[in-house]
Amino acid sequence: MPADTKPDSLQRKDHPQGASESLLQSLASRLHRLRVSLTHPEAARLEKIRGEMQQALAACGEADHPKLADRIRFATDLESLWYLRTELLAVVTECMGADSAGRSLASITSQFIGVLPIATTTRTHRRK
Repeated sequence: MPADTKPDSLQRKDHPQGASESLLQSLASRLHRLRVSLTHPEAARLEKIRGEMQQALAACGEADHPKLADRIRFATDLESLWYLRTELLAVVTECMGADSAGRSLASITSQFIGVLPIATTTRTHRRK
């Protein structure tokens, strides 16, 4: 087989080879970051919080919010999930109402306390 001939499944006439290599490098980089984050001692906490956030979103229809679902699914650290809480709160509030959303997110928020410095200054309850 000549050097410039590739099997049909690998040929992409509409994409230059450099773009394909760049995509592969980007994917490899993301996989490396994910592997590193999963070997970190906080990986179990990350996955637990991610799961609870996904459950809260699923209760409101994950398919209706695909970008948020992807950002939660592919977040590589606790800080990323921390900042996604506000967007999740807005979606859950719209779906369930403020009281239910507040209760749902309070459980998630409490898991960040003692782990992220910003979480210690956040109120997890409402004023009465």
